[in-house]
Amino acid sequence: MFKSSRYFSIASLIGIIAVVTALSVFYRNVAVGTLTARQTGANVVLARAVANSVWPKYASFLKDASHMSDAELRHRREIGQLRTDVLEQMKGLTAVAVKIYDPNGPTVFSTDAKEIGQYERHNPGFQRALGGGIASGITFRNAFDPFDQVIVDRDLVSSYIPIWKNGTAVDGVFELYSDITGLVQDLKKTQRQIVIGGSLALSFLYAFLFLIVTRADKFIKVQEEERRTIEAEVRRQAYHDSLTGLLNRTSFAEHMRKAIERAKRSQKLLGLMFLDIDRFKVVNDSLGHNAGDHLLQVTAKRIQSGARESDMVFRMGGDEFTVLLENLQSPEDAALLGPRIIESMARPIKLGQHELIVTVSMGIAIYPTDATDPEGLVKDADTAMYRAKEAGGNTYVFYTGT
Repeated sequence: MFKSSRYFSIASLIGIIAVVTALSVFYRNVAVGTLTARQTGANVVLARAVANSVWPKYASFLKDASHMSDAELRHRREIGQLRTDVLEQMKGLTAVAVKIYDPNGPTVFSTDAKEIGQYERHNPGFQRALGGGIASGITFRNAFDPFDQVIVDRDLVSSYIPIWKNGTAVDGVFELYSDITGLVQDLKKTQRQIVIGGSLALSFLYAFLFLIVTRADKFIKVQEEERRTIEAEVRRQAYHDSLTGLLNRTSFAEHMRKAIERAKRSQKLLGLMFLDIDRFKVVNDSLGHNAGDHLLQVTAKRIQSGARESDMVFRMGGDEFTVLLENLQSPEDAALLGPRIIESMARPIKLGQHELIVTVSMGIAIYPTDATDPEGLVKDADTAMYRAKEAGGNTYVFYTGT
């Protein structure tokens, strides 16, 4: 039976992981984008403030700096003065480093003196700023020394910002680094809270739905058991006699065919015994149908008690019964059932206020000696049974073919 709770559990677990992951990624992307945009705006304001303060004073020096060697540039007096002025502008702000690039790409100033003279011509951020745009991104630095002192494990926003000359051409590019470590930590904390909160909420929803699915599974299971019970009862009614509980004529035809097939494969004999209650009509007419039904039930039980476990007993209808006797070594093996049934039927049967001794007549036919098909075997056993009746009943007779 399909167990929906099992598939629900697997699908829900996958769904919860997917939803929580998607929610976490979505929040982080939105938060990082918002944080970057906000810090970029702050960096732009700072860059313009620094440019307005130092550019007029150092414009000629910065213009000539691109033609100087790295060593010469680092030892120029203007670098120290520029550094002092830039740091003054950065006091109390989140900016931790500043670089100034000539439009041709060399780093003409940096708060980290080792970077002066480096070329950034092919840096995508520099190229974007050179074209008049602004490029920003969050980076993580294990170690960073912008002021001749090393700071470690910091999250930074790096922004490339163009400096315009008379509002028509880019005269230089500023790169500012702002420390947002605290904000990133807050972002991660909020992200964890969202993941935990989302997981708990979805877990509660999962538990609620799991209870519903489990109840549905139980309901389906009960329905399935009822369906199987009904099907079993239908099959039982279709193949069993309602009065005696024995297999009926419909079932006999199917079992007879299969028994002949097995006998053919095993090369063993198959016996068919046909039984009929002697003078049943007299009992039924004189004592009533209830007495007749009770006689049929008692007779069925006594035939079964005399049969082997491997023998199959059928009620063919009325007062007629058959027994399939498989795996016989000789015809005489089939005759062993006859005396047992005669002995069993010799005991009195109480029918209402009366006690009667009822006898049966039995005819036996053997496959493949007498017939090789079901119809022929039934006909031969029936013929032998009538000869037993002609002999006075309470006996069994083998089919002789004459």
